[in-house]
Amino acid sequence: MDMREGVIVIDERDRIVELNPAVMHLLPVTPSVVGMHISSLSPLFPDCAENWLNCSDGRSRLSRIGDRWIEFRVSPVNRKRMPAKGCGRLLLCIDVSDREQAKQDLSARNEELEKMNEDLSHEVSERRLAETALRLANKKLNLLSSITRHDVLNWVTVVNGYARILQESGDEPDTDSLEKIVHAGDTIGEIISFTGVYEEMGTEAPRWITVESVFEEPDIARLLERVSFSLEVSGLMVYADLMFSRVFYNLLDNSLRHGNGVTTVRVSGYQSGQEYCLVYEDNGHGIPDGEKEIVFRQGHGKNSGLGLFLIREILDITGIRIRECGTFGKGVRFEMMIPEGGYRLS
Repeated sequence: MDMREGVIVIDERDRIVELNPAVMHLLPVTPSVVGMHISSLSPLFPDCAENWLNCSDGRSRLSRIGDRWIEFRVSPVNRKRMPAKGCGRLLLCIDVSDREQAKQDLSARNEELEKMNEDLSHEVSERRLAETALRLANKKLNLLSSITRHDVLNWVTVVNGYARILQESGDEPDTDSLEKIVHAGDTIGEIISFTGVYEEMGTEAPRWITVESVFEEPDIARLLERVSFSLEVSGLMVYADLMFSRVFYNLLDNSLRHGNGVTTVRVSGYQSGQEYCLVYEDNGHGIPDGEKEIVFRQGHGKNSGLGLFLIREILDITGIRIRECGTFGKGVRFEMMIPEGGYRLS
């Protein structure tokens, strides 16, 4: 037997009859324990079952003693090798501090590797989301370029048509034709301004954007000065295109232009299953039931009809859906459904 192991001999009456020097090196005991009942050592292994010392099947127990881990094993006395010891038991004390420290180090390393793997998985996942969003944004840009070119050409045709009518009318004033030309010119200007906005869409990968910070932007803050504003969302971050703030700028602009006297705007939110619903409401005239979907179509509505169309395109880059479900006559209610993984709450 390795004499670095402590050995305590217990007789059939559970008395300590002998111990080797290693025991006193491993345990806070002295030779004075010889002759005492084995229960006097119980404080050294409080986590062990009370009847454990009565076993003799080699089962082990672990106990922290000072800065060491000591493993205790109970074995029957070998009568052939130790006939003088009778039918007692041996209590072996083994220093396993190095083993337990290695286990702790391994466990800590495993936790560290799991954390690194989790961070890497998030990074890979976000990179894939960004790549998908950029591809979608490029497709949208190509589509929007085609649409706006077509729209501009249509309105240029309108201008040319009414200009010819004015030419043919001679000296007689035709105010109706002049108004239509001015309107067409204004619309062309809005479309050109729109192209300057949407060309920024998808130029960079989406980012995590704090919703509160959106309403601190100067352009939006100026619009908010014209209404009573309530922001009931805190700690919400949304994975979105960098033009995410344009969504709320256009919603506010739409409320002030077409809401027939909007005085109150409210932004709130709630979790809906695995998604998060971000809500924009005003107290204006609202949208008729038959127009709740077509308001998002390009060209619908007054002026250029591009505001709500652009909103849907921006949100769609990162999979956010938007719908209008307010009550006509009481105001608009735009619900933006943010998918799982596309929002964080702190």
